[in-house]
Amino acid sequence: MPDSSHSTPVFPPSFLFGVATADHQCEAYDSRYEDIRDVWERKRHLTERKRATDFWNRYAEDIQLAKDLGCNSFRFSLAWSRLEPVPGEFNDEAFDHYRQLIEMIRAAGMEPIMTLHHFTWPVRGRTRWPDR
Repeated sequence: MPDSSHSTPVFPPSFLFGVATADHQCEAYDSRYEDIRDVWERKRHLTERKRATDFWNRYAEDIQLAKDLGCNSFRFSLAWSRLEPVPGEFNDEAFDHYRQLIEMIRAAGMEPIMTLHHFTWPVRGRTRWPDR
């Protein structure tokens, strides 16, 4: 009788196995598109993200790594500070970037899963910051 403690689980075909990124933690810092977490890190003397893993520029490598792992889904979040750097002003370059990201995920045979808000937002237009 086979040892069931070492058997490979069988998942239904609809099961999504994937990886996830968070824009602030992965995308490289760009002073034109600072977000609230950048301010928080600086004010609290925390480690700033700087180049992070440079997902903004190197996403193709990460998508390939996920594909090589056998993933069938890839979750990412949108950086609103890049999409809408000033309230009511939208950045076509950022929308094009995320469109290309989605196309590359699909071309790699994975389902893109978009997180619309990952607890960051732009700082432009803000007039006063709390000291805490």
